[in-house]
Amino acid sequence: MTNPAFLICLGLLAGGGMDDAPADGTPAPTKVRRLPGTGGIMTPPPDPEAAIRSEFTAVEQKDSASAYDMFARRHPGHPLAREAKRRATTLNAKAPRRLDPTPCLNGASRKCDPPS
Repeated sequence: MTNPAFLICLGLLAGGGMDDAPADGTPAPTKVRRLPGTGGIMTPPPDPEAAIRSEFTAVEQKDSASAYDMFARRHPGHPLAREAKRRATTLNAKAPRRLDPTPCLNGASRKCDPPS
């Protein structure tokens, strides 16, 4: 003869007769499947608009034509790219132009040694 307590324990271990539903009759919580190694807690993705604005602020601090040009190339469809292009153009217009070096004495036009 088999002990009834043994059968109850065996049934509980096999998963029969018990569910995850709370005793008050509310539905059981759904099980969440988690990827291995994540711990089940993942931060929400960052706001891309905030990231672009932050990058533009850093470019403004540099305030160079090359920084504005790079920003405009990285974010071509963004409204701040137009502003970056405008600022780069303004800075390039203000920058002094380099003139060709004076011709060398031996007739070469570039990369000559200065007279000693």
